[in-house]
Amino acid sequence: MENQNWKIDQFCGDVVGVWIAYSSALLAWSSSVSDLDHVSNRKSLRSLMAKGPKPRVIGDRPLIRYATVAVSVLGLIISAYALYVEKRLHDDDTYKPLCDINEELRCSKALSSKYGYGFGFLGNALGPNHILNLPNTVYGIIFYILIALLGYARNAKASTVQLNLCFISVMVSGWLAYVLLFILDEKCPVCFATYAINAVLLLLSIFKGSPRLAEPRDAMGAIKKTDGDQATKKASVAPKESKSVPNVDRDSKTYTQATKQETKSKARRE
Repeated sequence: MENQNWKIDQFCGDVVGVWIAYSSALLAWSSSVSDLDHVSNRKSLRSLMAKGPKPRVIGDRPLIRYATVAVSVLGLIISAYALYVEKRLHDDDTYKPLCDINEELRCSKALSSKYGYGFGFLGNALGPNHILNLPNTVYGIIFYILIALLGYARNAKASTVQLNLCFISVMVSGWLAYVLLFILDEKCPVCFATYAINAVLLLLSIFKGSPRLAEPRDAMGAIKKTDGDQATKKASVAPKESKSVPNVDRDSKTYTQATKQETKSKARRE
């Protein structure tokens, strides 16, 4: 049974590792792309934001952003309570938390088990005393703080990172739900609440989209040319000033011809 559980832990650890690598690669790719879509000249944008009103943000959904922050705060409160319960259970064996409703619905066994640390596989892979083998509730607190900050930001890169983190959290929640129901044979209300919150955050991340700054347009809908664009255009279109160089041979030849014509005209008059 222990060998079978170890194989399951190793498999789930590999799956989560693959998704973490995928998220890191996607984050690296998104960092090479501009944060502001459809804006090619950053200097022009900076000058526009400094001299005039800020450009309009398109794709922004304030209700989704506020809901993401509210749900993240709820998850943060639940994770903090679970961390408190876990610490009390570690210090006092007779402590009975409020989440222990009855013999079927209880959270004390799930939070105090080995699967409550390092998602159940970091301890086996890295060792029980490794720095990353922290309680799952600590990871939950860090996760919900990050999602609250990313969810409130009106930025395409932040939305990409938020979506990937929420997807990874749902994958980990699926693994922990399997452990809770089929390995520990427990029904933890606090755990179920965090799984539901992670699923809701994933849906909110999908509906949030990618907010971005729109190019400034005039009343007719045409894209405005900023000061930087106009200066660049004038510099590229302005012709080069040609300096006139005096031609001595040409001037002397013209003077000789004029002198000859004047001499001929005087001879005819005489």
